[in-house]
Amino acid sequence: MPCQLPTDCLNEIFEYLEEDKITLRSCLLVNRLWCEIAVRILWRNVWSFQYSVNYNPYRTHVPLAIIEEEIGTLKLILNNCQYLETINIWCGDGYLNEKEFLEIFAKHSPKNFYELEIFYAYKARSKISFEDLEKFFINWKNRLSQKPLSLIVIKSYDCISLELKVENMKIIERYIKMGVIKKFKTKKFEED
Repeated sequence: MPCQLPTDCLNEIFEYLEEDKITLRSCLLVNRLWCEIAVRILWRNVWSFQYSVNYNPYRTHVPLAIIEEEIGTLKLILNNCQYLETINIWCGDGYLNEKEFLEIFAKHSPKNFYELEIFYAYKARSKISFEDLEKFFINWKNRLSQKPLSLIVIKSYDCISLELKVENMKIIERYIKMGVIKKFKTKKFEED
């Protein structure tokens, strides 16, 4: 009967292989446990890869700048990247509007998903109403996965982001108290 190392031991071993992408990719094929551990390390920093950013079902973080006409692309990514945990999405003129992409996140994000970074483009103006924001948090709370959400707002120069509306902040604070939101943070694009 084969002996299996405990998960925490495998994690430690795989961490030493972080720079050896070829070996880590080979680990994906051993079994489900090895795959889950290797995926987290492989896709920790998506920008470290030299090849294209095409579909990969094991991606855990995706930076996106999707224009309004490509909303189907966002659904496709969320439905097919089962290990996706975080995403950075741009909003503002020409990009997706907040209401639309928040509805899609609540309905289509994978069970492991927990962190949403919203980048407000130059001179972007938040158009989400407090009713729509609350609807998103209610839908998030009712998802099968009960992971609390980390919501990070990143603002570029001269933008008006969702937290600047008093009603929106009251809703965010209420859902933090309820445990639906784990972390809420704002920062300037330059700090990123």
